Amino acid sequence: MFVVVINTPGYLPEDDDPPLFEDRADALEYLKDEVERHCEWLDEIEEPFQVHWSRELDSAFVTQTARTHDLGRSFEIHEAS
Repeated sequence: MFVVVINTPGYLPEDDDPPLFEDRADALEYLKDEVERHCEWLDEIEEPFQVHWSRELDSAFVTQTARTHDLGRSFEIHEAS
């Protein structure tokens, strides 16, 4: 089982019950959809951003490049315990 955790670094995850997946591939597809949705929102508000992917960890980090103190958004897959 795998969960997708989305949060702002330095803060607790926003979802107390993150989505649970039986298959890592399904969790990765969900993660990619959520990153795309977040990037589309940044496009709509005309905020420049960068996406940093970690293929080894199946995770992404999105930062708003115009903001000096942006904490970014973290998208990660974890094995459920």
